[in-house]
Amino acid sequence: MTSELLTTYWPIILGGLLILIALVVLLAVRRHGQRVDLGQIDPVIAPTLTRAVIVEPVIAPPTAPVSVPGSSGEPDDLRRIKGLGPKVAAQLGALGITRFDQLATLDAAGQAALNAQLGVFAGRMARDRWVEQADLLGRNDIAAFEAKFGKIG
Repeated sequence: MTSELLTTYWPIILGGLLILIALVVLLAVRRHGQRVDLGQIDPVIAPTLTRAVIVEPVIAPPTAPVSVPGSSGEPDDLRRIKGLGPKVAAQLGALGITRFDQLATLDAAGQAALNAQLGVFAGRMARDRWVEQADLLGRNDIAAFEAKFGKIG
């Protein structure tokens, strides 16, 4: 009797199993992207966590605007810098940075002030080495740029 039921209803049973598996996978994927607020974790449970906790950096607003060296000449296409897209280029333009030499000559304090004003792009300047790239592109040293950062797209 059992084998007769299985041979008759196997498509329905298989379909139900596939739906169940899809739901489990969907729930796992949705939970994977959740963020955890460290302030809400019980200190007794915190040491037993096995997942990485994503912590958003807290960046204090700068006390003074970025001191940008003057721009002389036509603006450069800052998007040639790897990791610097059109949105960041527009944001830099609004801050008065339109040339490679302006980025290349920023000192540590200027870089920190600029980084604080980049909002969601904070940290990208150091991580993608914009100042080093800008220096090479500003000097038109394409061979050294491509050796360090890859082909210019």
